[in-house]
Amino acid sequence: MNSELAVLASSAEFRHLTRQQKLWLVGYLTNGSDSLAATRRAYPGATPKSQAVMASQILHAPGIVDALEVWKWRSANARTQLLSQAEYQLAHCDPGSVSAQRLLSQIERLTIGIPHGRRALEDEDLDAEVHETPAPAENVAATPQIPEGATAWYDKTTGVMIGYRSADGRDVQLHE
Repeated sequence: MNSELAVLASSAEFRHLTRQQKLWLVGYLTNGSDSLAATRRAYPGATPKSQAVMASQILHAPGIVDALEVWKWRSANARTQLLSQAEYQLAHCDPGSVSAQRLLSQIERLTIGIPHGRRALEDEDLDAEVHETPAPAENVAATPQIPEGATAWYDKTTGVMIGYRSADGRDVQLHE
């Protein structure tokens, strides 16, 4: 096992995986990120059809995702490599496409050093959130309640709810 895999193997994220997930992850990382080949290695008794489905499911399993995050940030030049890959892929995307937007988001995260997923709150953020008190509402009318299963209608210009259609199909207009 090379030193980068040793770093991953010593992580809490890797230790929490099952034996087969560990086998799958090592296979995935050493075979060029081929999830199907990793699935065949870790689950040789499964049918080819099951292996094809499992390949995607395992890749998106929370424990695997966490371990892959550890792997991505394992060395100082890992971020640089990921950034260059994302920039290369962006150069080959259609401008304005969903792929381009996702790659731009990834490049932004890599540039400012935020790992994928939600950012953990810093202590100052948490303190501000806990001690912040909302300003009292002034001249705010109570939001009318609609019955369960009803569909609300809103005024397109003001965004105010003006009525609803009940679950049994009756139209109800709310009075101001």
